[in-house]
Amino acid sequence: MQLQRLERAWKYAIIIEQTNRRIAMSAVEEIFLDVSSWKSLDKLQLVEKILTSLNPVDKKIEAVWADEVEERLEAYDKGLLTSVSAKDVFAKYQK
Repeated sequence: MQLQRLERAWKYAIIIEQTNRRIAMSAVEEIFLDVSSWKSLDKLQLVEKILTSLNPVDKKIEAVWADEVEERLEAYDKGLLTSVSAKDVFAKYQK
């Protein structure tokens, strides 16, 4: 008797999960239909926000990179650092 109850509960759980997925997909489809009429820039901004929410920015890492960029620019401006063309860089790694 308990096994039958468990089996029935499991079947209901599967049905509920499938229903929830359909509802969620409907919401996604509805949002997509709304967004599809937006300008490209607005779509890109939304994509950026979604990606950021999936992989939040680490402010400490961003600060370290900002400092590094400033140091490199300063060194370049002082002639302490040279640049290499993108063409040369890509050619080097395409070999």
